[in-house]
Amino acid sequence: MCLQYDLLLGQYLEDVSDARQITAAYIQLYGKIAGLSHKATMKAVSKRDIRIIHILENYLKDVDEEQDEEQNENIELEDTKDDESDKENFPFILNNPNKQTRSKGRPKGTKRIKASHEKEKATTSVNSKQYKCGNCGDMGHNKRNCNILR
Repeated sequence: MCLQYDLLLGQYLEDVSDARQITAAYIQLYGKIAGLSHKATMKAVSKRDIRIIHILENYLKDVDEEQDEEQNENIELEDTKDDESDKENFPFILNNPNKQTRSKGRPKGTKRIKASHEKEKATTSVNSKQYKCGNCGDMGHNKRNCNILR
């Protein structure tokens, strides 16, 4: 009976072409398997039968072995594809190992370039050489040498 169901289900899955129907087929398959496993589990628990454990463990081992074999075959196929790949079609990329990357922003030793709308200070040689006091505001001395006490 189980073999007939597998054959019918296999034919049904092969005949399905629409994505929605495939999803429905997966849902139906999941429901059928979940129902059967639940019934078998409940009967095994009620009879205290441990054969179901061995059956499920063997099934999982078989599936894992099949997946490992498929992965090994895929790895072998990829290896042969890599060996057979023609390197002529790959462009050779030449990189300069001595190239230094530039940092972002203005270099430290340069002055900022002012915009046209900013005021330019009229710097004369006389004004730039003299000190301006921060205490009294007079020219010629600084706050440290100021005679006016606070």
